[in-house]
Amino acid sequence: MKRWLGVIGALALWQLLTSLHWISPFVLVPPSDLVRVFDEMLASGDLGRDISATMGRVGVAFLIGGTSGLCLGLAAGIFRSIREPLEPLINALNAIPKVALLPLAIVTFGTGEASRNVPGILTCFTLMAIHGVDSVRAVNPALVELGRNYGAHGFALFETVYLPSCLPQIATGVRVSLSVSLIVVVSCEMLGAEQGLGSLIWTAGQSFSTERLYLGLLTCGLLGGGMVLILKALERKLAPWASR
Repeated sequence: MKRWLGVIGALALWQLLTSLHWISPFVLVPPSDLVRVFDEMLASGDLGRDISATMGRVGVAFLIGGTSGLCLGLAAGIFRSIREPLEPLINALNAIPKVALLPLAIVTFGTGEASRNVPGILTCFTLMAIHGVDSVRAVNPALVELGRNYGAHGFALFETVYLPSCLPQIATGVRVSLSVSLIVVVSCEMLGAEQGLGSLIWTAGQSFSTERLYLGLLTCGLLGGGMVLILKALERKLAPWASR
């Protein structure tokens, strides 16, 4: 219950400020109005379609970029011959704002769905690759040597020593990459997507529909927070030795 006190307090203060007209309801929409708009958009199916479109793009980004980045990161962490030439490239790619790559993606793939997926895919790829490398390099060398002494080599060594030690940081990488990819995907949706939370936010801003604008922003926050809670619960199941 304590973890929700801050959220409850913020919502109460928000409602109080707008109810007393200390801040214009046009600038800061009351939470009670957002509940009404939420019901309307949920009943019409508009909000559900926007959430499905955005989360679908996030899922594609992680499925393609996250899994490939993790595999490359783990391999680079174990084998120096892979790490040394690739690590500078991955770090350089990580420093590039992924939304800035959208015009290049449109030139390459056209204005369809593929171009909007590219920034999210690259986001997940770079973040998971970096966390993969760091997770392997943080493994205690004594554990690796102990595993070898007990006859673990190749995949058996990875399965019994590297993977259990890497899981906590890999889980952190998954949380970070999904959260950041959500931000990138929503940002890209503002530039021409027909559906998605980014399109909802942009259209609401252009039409001065502040209720829909706030609803889109809050939905992004709820989705991001919900993903983190689910992934932390999953981490406690898969890696209970790392839970605090």
